[in-house]
Amino acid sequence: FVYFIALLANDINQMFFNKRADIYFDILTILVLIFFIAELILSLLYLENYSLGFHFWLDFSAIICTKEV
Repeated sequence: FVYFIALLANDINQMFFNKRADIYFDILTILVLIFFIAELILSLLYLENYSLGFHFWLDFSAIICTKEV
């Protein structure tokens, strides 16, 4: 669910909401970014063979792509 928010929140905001709603979508994007960072850190701490593996780079790219605020 969080991944869909990260992918579609900005588009939904631009299509259906006015400029006053931007702050709420910015807060939502920051919360999603915090979730992605927490997931990355917890995975680094508790999953074996995660560091610099395929799933690490997927999660890292999700963080980079979310950082549009």
